[in-house]
Amino acid sequence: MEMTWLMRFRILGVIAVGVLLVGWLGEPLVRPVDPQGAITLYGGAIRVTDAAACLVLAAAAGAAAFFVAWPYGWYIAPLAAPAGLCFWTLRSGTMLNLMLYRPTVAERQEVYAALSWEGLFWLLVVAAGFAGAAAARALVRQTPPPIPGQKEARRNKGSIVNGIGALLVSVVIGQVGIGLLAQDVRLFDAQIGSVVGQPGAGQIAFASFASFAVAAFIAKRFFNTHFGVPVVASSVVVYVGIVLFASKPDILQYMVDTYAPAFFPRSACAVLPLQMVAWSVPGAMAGYWMAIQMEYHRQQK
Repeated sequence: MEMTWLMRFRILGVIAVGVLLVGWLGEPLVRPVDPQGAITLYGGAIRVTDAAACLVLAAAAGAAAFFVAWPYGWYIAPLAAPAGLCFWTLRSGTMLNLMLYRPTVAERQEVYAALSWEGLFWLLVVAAGFAGAAAARALVRQTPPPIPGQKEARRNKGSIVNGIGALLVSVVIGQVGIGLLAQDVRLFDAQIGSVVGQPGAGQIAFASFASFAVAAFIAKRFFNTHFGVPVVASSVVVYVGIVLFASKPDILQYMVDTYAPAFFPRSACAVLPLQMVAWSVPGAMAGYWMAIQMEYHRQQK
């Protein structure tokens, strides 16, 4: 897709739809009682009915965005629901807010156990937005306009191998990228190497966006996979960070005994699942389309 002014307005329109329907209308459904609290499923903070309503709003945003970005809605509309989630991340508390009132090892293990799988729910919200766009496309029976430079991925055993490879590479890039870009104060530690202070919401947003933009670019360029693969990897990055570092009994005990709640063994351990998944989508979409644009220019030479 050539980035004309009209295309920019389409993208802005999709973002506006997502922020309005998911971000603004959906915020009362997920807003914690504590104004500075983190938006999370932990402890039943979001009721089942409210979670279901979030899925409905995400689907509605995807469907509406499909028509706002016509005739390129099929390509751009998946950005709508994540735009609303990104809006929430900028108004949510951080991992620090969860840890402040849970000073014991047992309490923090409980938090991490819940958060390790929470990314799957936010992926479900993203998928609901995609489903809404798919429903709108089916309703009007539209064939999306072809995109120069886009290579269709074949569904065979090779594509499965490519998908797995892209997923693994995306997880590694996500872990490394978050570690490099989402940093506050970093202190050397003789026992576990180093610890990092709680990064700010804006820093986490940039780190997640940039990391998964790189991951999606590589996934498309070398594995010819959809941007959805790096997005799925975002929840795996959360899981790996928690299981391998944050919730390991020896590391957790050491962190509780030695450091204030504002410090974490790895930067990825200081990122809420909502933050990781939400910002991975616009980042992955940007990297994916940059790879297609590069392929198009290569073909023109």
